[in-house]
Formats: sequence, structure tokens, C-alpha cells
Amino acid sequence: MGRQSYWLIILKSVSIGSLIIFLVFLFLYWNTTCKSSFFDGLLGALLGFFITTVLAIIAYSQLSDISNTTCTDFIHKLKNDFFVEQTRILIDHIVEERIFFKEVSENLTENGNGVTSSDRQMGYFEVDPGKILESFPNQLKDILMVKSYYLEVELDDFLLGHFEDIGLFEEKGLIDTEMVYEEFSYYIFEVFENPEIKKYLDDADFCEWEFESDKSHQNETLTNPGHLYGIIVREIPSLKLAVQAKSPIDDLNELLKVPNLYKKIMDAKKDVNFSDHVQSLLKTTEKYKNLCFYRLKGHEQRNRKALNRLLLEETFPQNTPKNSSVRSDDYDADMYSKFTYIYYKLKAFESSKNNHHCLQKCSLWQNHLCIMRK
Repeated sequence: MGRQSYWLIILKSVSIGSLIIFLVFLFLYWNTTCKSSFFDGLLGALLGFFITTVLAIIAYSQLSDISNTTCTDFIHKLKNDFFVEQTRILIDHIVEERIFFKEVSENLTENGNGVTSSDRQMGYFEVDPGKILESFPNQLKDILMVKSYYLEVELDDFLLGHFEDIGLFEEKGLIDTEMVYEEFSYYIFEVFENPEIKKYLDDADFCEWEFESDKSHQNETLTNPGHLYGIIVREIPSLKLAVQAKSPIDDLNELLKVPNLYKKIMDAKKDVNFSDHVQSLLKTTEKYKNLCFYRLKGHEQRNRKALNRLLLEETFPQNTPKNSSVRSDDYDADMYSKFTYIYYKLKAFESSKNNHHCLQKCSLWQNHLCIMRK
């Protein structure tokens, strides 16, 4: 039952209650000898309240009809924008698991120590033509293979951007959750749960923000990770890990997962002034800052690591190598957050819907058994 239905029930209940009270006072008024001015005033107030309630119900019903019509038109426009040829083809590739996420490095360079690195990681999607059924007509094969490769930006434009918009509109209350579920849940579930899309969205290890001496996107090399870790835990004892990892690099990368690292740093070093970039990430991660890293969703883990890396860089600027990925203008802390939001919102809606149907079936079965016993 929707939020609007609950308000309608409340208004109807108030109306019926007002009517009953009004009739009771009307009866008492005509059957009592004490018709004081106070009683007359009370009766008039009740009559005014009853009339106002009735008018409110009528107005609410009309506004509800207008809202439903607007929501339906909005959904219809979203469907028209979504169901275009390129999106249909991409959806088919994803459902049939023909598409694979690939990463390549560009601008290979060699530093003075002979370490080869690259300046940038690029991603794209490749379609496997071998997974198209041989029994398909050649014309249909040609349509499906109109593109063998998709850039990340093409996936965003043709598909993921639509889901971001749907999540945003639902969160703002412009479209109804049930309508979104009926029209788009199949596509949202299929895309979000596809392992290649998840690899692109989540990248669970988020290596681009981790400490590693030969990572290309780090502007500075970490030559002595054990020394850096020792400095950090000496100045901020609360960060000393209960069980140390296999190597100093792993110890440092565990620090990127620590909940509320900002508070731990500020408790030990109150004179640190953080950049606007850090302040922005602090606001983004505020709601889940105290949660365990492994309880976070993909984009939340991503934000936690980015924030903690920046916090360590700015707290220990002389010792911590700078990571250009975190500071890049291309970094978006809320990347695909609305897509993730609408996925979990629809999953919760589906679960509650299934539970409701299950309870209904149980109730019908219990009634059936009672009838049989009689």
C-alpha cells in the first residue's frame, strides 16, 4: 500500500469520526433543555470541521489523480527514451553474457630505476560473436554485431545513464516505486547483477587507490612501505592493526579500509588542515563512515578507500606518495550511486511484495482449512 493510500484512509477515518460526533451532538442538542451558547459554539465548530474535512478529501482525491497522471506520463517518456535500438542490443548482449569488460594501459614510460609504468588505465567492452546462436538469421546477426566494441562512455550513454536518471527521479518522488518496478526492474536487475558490469561498476579491490610501488598512476614511488607504516602507527597508535598483514604494503592498504579514519587522525593530530576535496568526500561518506568496510556497497567501498588515501597523503605529506587518480578531476565520488540506490530499492520492494503475497496465500489456505474442518 502506497503512502498516498495511507493518507486517504486517515482522511476518511477522520471524516467518519467527525460525522459520528456531529450526529451525537445533534441528538443531544435536540434532546436537552440546556442549550447554552457554549454548546451552540461547539456544535458550530464541529459542523465547520466536518465540512472542511469533506472538502479536503475531495481536493486530495483530485490532486492524487493529477499526480498519478503526471507519474504515468513521466514513465512513458522514460520508456520511449530507454527502448532505442542501441540500448536493446546492449541489453541483449548483457542478458546473454556476450559482453566482457577489458582494461588496457596507455602511455608506457620507463623511469630511472628501469621500472615500466603507464599513465592511465582505459576500459572498454568487447562483444564475443561466438556466443551468438548459429541458428540466428544472418540479418539478425548483423544487427547484433553492428558494434564489436563499446567504450565506457557509450555504455553510460546507452544504458547506465538511464538507470541513474530513474534512480534520481524515484528518490525525488517524481515517479512511483511500483511503476519503476513493473517497467524497469528486469533490466536493472540483469544489468546490475551481470559479472562484467559489476567488474566495471564495483572493481572490488579498487587497486587504483591502493599503495603499490609500481602502479603507473602514482606520481611518486613508495620505496619503503614499512617505514611509512611505522610513522603512521607511531603518531596515531589507534591505527595499529591487531593482526598485521603479510607485507608492509598490505598493512598500508588495510588502513584504507578503516572506518572513520578522519576522527582517529583528528584525535591524535588536531593541527591538520584538510583540502576541499577531502571535505567533499567526508560529506559523501558521512552516512556510512562507522560501518565495517565489508558491509559497504561497491561505490561506498570505493569512496572509503579514496577518502582514506587522501587523508593519509595530507596528514603525512612528506612520506606518503601522491596518487593522481584520487585527485583527478575525472573522479566522481557519487558515480552510479543512483543506479545502486534504485537496484537495492527495487530489491527491497520485490521482497516486501513477495512476503505480502506469501502472507495472502497462507491466509487463504488457513481459511480453506477452517472451512474443510467445519
